[in-house]
Amino acid sequence: MSESFTLTIPADFGNSTVEGVFEAFVNPQDDDEVRTGYLLDSGLDQALAILRGLLEDGEPDRKGIHLDLGGGTHAIGLRADVNSEATEDENGNVLQWGSSNDPTQFSATTATGGTALQKTQIFQHYTRVAGADSLTPATLEYGEYSTDGVLEPLDVVFEQPKFERKSADTYQFTGTFVETVDLNRSLDGSKQTEA
Repeated sequence: MSESFTLTIPADFGNSTVEGVFEAFVNPQDDDEVRTGYLLDSGLDQALAILRGLLEDGEPDRKGIHLDLGGGTHAIGLRADVNSEATEDENGNVLQWGSSNDPTQFSATTATGGTALQKTQIFQHYTRVAGADSLTPATLEYGEYSTDGVLEPLDVVFEQPKFERKSADTYQFTGTFVETVDLNRSLDGSKQTEA
């Protein structure tokens, strides 16, 4: 189980593909929710009229009909600080921010030892250029959703990642990571099944 948040973003910056690993989130606060979204809800009059005809007499007309066929989403909200300079975990290991865990390296793809502003801008560079969708999702690990946990790491897309300056050396990150299907893995699996 991982007590920290680790977000891995694959990115193609034109000359090569890199993986940015972002794990230097300090004082994290999170929420984990399943947003229900029914594919059949009380707004489909014709379909509902047919279903209501199948119901026993005496069922009140004010009861809704709902079918959960995969509608809705699993979302993880995160609020955490991002500080200047290298951040260490409880064992003294440097937490990575970008493509390298070396705090002396700084480039368009890494800022492990950078200022809070540099870390903010490198993260947003990944989200602007690489993005994340079902073709190239990011991977979120925290708690039991980790390689050493009892649940698999989550393939995710971002919702509105935002950094707000708290001081010269600290920005506060807020954002939501929404679980998604990795279509590349799904499509590769279906090709193997067909072969």
